[in-house]
Amino acid sequence: MINARSETVTEKQAFRQAVKYRRCLVPASGFYEWKQEGKVKSPHYFQVKGGAPMVFAGLWESWKAPEGETIESCSILTTAANPLVEEIHERMPVILHPGEYRIWLDRNMTDASGLLQLFQPYPADLMVMRRVSSLVNSPRNAWSSC
Repeated sequence: MINARSETVTEKQAFRQAVKYRRCLVPASGFYEWKQEGKVKSPHYFQVKGGAPMVFAGLWESWKAPEGETIESCSILTTAANPLVEEIHERMPVILHPGEYRIWLDRNMTDASGLLQLFQPYPADLMVMRRVSSLVNSPRNAWSSC
């Protein structure tokens, strides 16, 4: 699963252990959301003002597939959208402030209720949004790693 709702992460079997013991930071330059406009979805890009990297609250897991292969996976926590993101979508990633990284990664914090304060929408006044080209809608336009 790519996303985990922060409001229910402690209740879901798939995330219950990870939120206690396998939290991670997921750095990003921004994120995309799509707005339905008639029959067309238009992509919008969100980032921190000034272009600084943002860091999402993440969970990771390692498990054995039925074929015996070890699978490493990661999910990003989401929360209700702030007023800026809400114009496009009702959810957004949990974006951590630098002072919260240590709390999120604290291995001694196994009671997830102590983390609930981190699951707030990032302040809208610290973010910018811009409409971007629909070219981001196709994997054919992804950068290759050659």
